[in-house]
Amino acid sequence: MLSLRLLSLSKRLAVLIALFSAGFLIYGIWSFKTLNELKVSGPVYQKITQSKDLVADILPPPEYILESYLVVFQIMAAENAGEQEKLITRLKDLKKDYDSQHEFWSKQDLEKNIADGLLDKSYAPAQAFYSTAFSEFIPAAQKQDKEAMSAAMQKMKASYDTHLAQINQLVRIANAQAESLETESKNQISTATILLMIILAGSLGLGITGAVLITRSIIQPLSEAVKVANIVASGDFRSEISTEFTDEPGQLLQALNQMNNGLSATIAQVRTSTELITAASEEIATGNLDLSSRTEEQAGSLEETASAM
Repeated sequence: MLSLRLLSLSKRLAVLIALFSAGFLIYGIWSFKTLNELKVSGPVYQKITQSKDLVADILPPPEYILESYLVVFQIMAAENAGEQEKLITRLKDLKKDYDSQHEFWSKQDLEKNIADGLLDKSYAPAQAFYSTAFSEFIPAAQKQDKEAMSAAMQKMKASYDTHLAQINQLVRIANAQAESLETESKNQISTATILLMIILAGSLGLGITGAVLITRSIIQPLSEAVKVANIVASGDFRSEISTEFTDEPGQLLQALNQMNNGLSATIAQVRTSTELITAASEEIATGNLDLSSRTEEQAGSLEETASAM
């Protein structure tokens, strides 16, 4: 605080402008850095996408009945009833997962072509697959009826092939829309980034310009007030001080003007009083001379009268 008092007001305001500008620049740089890290196709986005792609490559999704199809083959190749029952339980669990995910996606706001492919076109053959598996294939497998199992497998294969074709079509549509959305998002981010830079530069320029103008509006009248105060301090009260503003520097100039007028009036009164005193003194001195002359004349007359006697 005390160190700032060692600086002139203009330098202190310049320091304030510098701090203001530095804060703006740091904010802008950090904002751009954060946007670049979190934007679509940015490093954070790429890590998230990579993790999701890895999980998708490792685990089959519930909405694609590939694993259910493989479990059917395992049931067919099971060597004992215990292993077969475990696989049947696994198939039932996969069916529950499929239905649960289907219910979840049916409540989402999907594009019409995505919704048709996922909730209708791929769903119907999947349901046909599970219906054949539980009504025909599993009873035949439990009875070890190879012919019935083979017939059921043919039906399930047809349902699976139809389901797979719809899934592949759905994947192509979803990838195309995701790519289009990503491209659109990149363009929007680029436009928003440029606009943000323009806003930042404009705000910074406007702020600095405003700060400079405000600084001048404070410094100039204060400098004028200092100049007037120095003139008054030198004893010159003839300067005319006028201002049309009512802000603090304007009030200071008005106060200096009143002080100047007051000192001028006081000096005028002192001069008038001095002149009156001088005139009175001269009159007194003149009166004393007259009185002295009369006294001398009277003394001379007395001396003459005394001589005649």
